[in-house]
Amino acid sequence: MKKNISLSIFLVLIAVMLISSLGQSQAIASDEPPVQEELSDMTGVAPIPEPAPDIEETESYFVDEIPQVAAGQKRVVISGWNLQPWNRSFNTRLLPHGWGCLGTITPSGQNSDWTTTYFPFSLPIGSKITNVYWTGTDWVASTANAELKFWIEREHWKGKTADNILYDTTGSMYSSGEPFNKYKAVNHTVVDQYSYQIRIDIYSSSELKYMHICQITIDYIEPSPFVNAIPVIVNNK
Repeated sequence: MKKNISLSIFLVLIAVMLISSLGQSQAIASDEPPVQEELSDMTGVAPIPEPAPDIEETESYFVDEIPQVAAGQKRVVISGWNLQPWNRSFNTRLLPHGWGCLGTITPSGQNSDWTTTYFPFSLPIGSKITNVYWTGTDWVASTANAELKFWIEREHWKGKTADNILYDTTGSMYSSGEPFNKYKAVNHTVVDQYSYQIRIDIYSSSELKYMHICQITIDYIEPSPFVNAIPVIVNNK
């Protein structure tokens, strides 16, 4: 009888240990980033993150010129030549056009489509992005939704989350052989823990002259040196 009781207790303990181990494995698994769909090597368009929760949407509009940077602000200017494909298999489809511009040719026998390009940029933590100008040419009118698309995205260092702080397009109905210059006001403060990227989705065309991106201009206000010095002062106490 005692042997049967001992055996029953032993089996109960084994069951408890197995259940505990399973629960621990599930808890560890829940900490992993969500499993994303496997993207094909033939996919040239990156997933689109959701807008950041603190973003104030503003309208964009076409302007004739890029004004001089305002007093008290700084400016960073990025050439279209600097953009790199999100999927490196599409590197051969991206070609330079003119001086500083980048476009993509529709391969023979294939339909036109977008190719996602990125360029990382860095501003001092605490900087406030105020204005963005982006320029290029969109001369494709015969195809619905043929347009250039522009984002500023940020990705968290853990690689689990991303969001965008700006989104703009030339518009599916816009078409002109003349270079465009589009402006959008921004009100975003650069935070740590994130990397910032410029993203341009370029629609392919039969000739580069029909659609290309040339330049991105970002105006920002640097943080006060006293603000950045506060952590140092606190740490030295």
